[in-house]
Amino acid sequence: MLLFFLLFVAIAVALWLLKTIFPASLDFRVIQAGNAVLWIATMGSFYFYRKAQQNQNVQAFLRAMYSAMFLRMVICIAAALTYILTMRAAVDKFALLACFGLYLIYSFAEVKLFLLISKQQKNA
Repeated sequence: MLLFFLLFVAIAVALWLLKTIFPASLDFRVIQAGNAVLWIATMGSFYFYRKAQQNQNVQAFLRAMYSAMFLRMVICIAAALTYILTMRAAVDKFALLACFGLYLIYSFAEVKLFLLISKQQKNA
């Protein structure tokens, strides 16, 4: 859990530094909001992963894993649609693509951490 908070802070600081370098090219508020939404969604889905890990039933494990992925995807789609529908003509497509890149970073970190925890639990 601490890893995700550190990742969130590192991305926020990197975005703040990029904002000073490229002040007018991207809407950094959108990317910062995307970072926050992804952090919250990742924390929620990681809760499902941890819950699934403790279950011995294979069907329950898979159900929890898919629920976690679905939860994060729905949260991100809802956030993107909310932004698109509220901004209409002023949508920053590059900021949305940057948020997609953040989605990939958080997904990679989440899977990596889950596999690391799984290995430690099996060896214990």
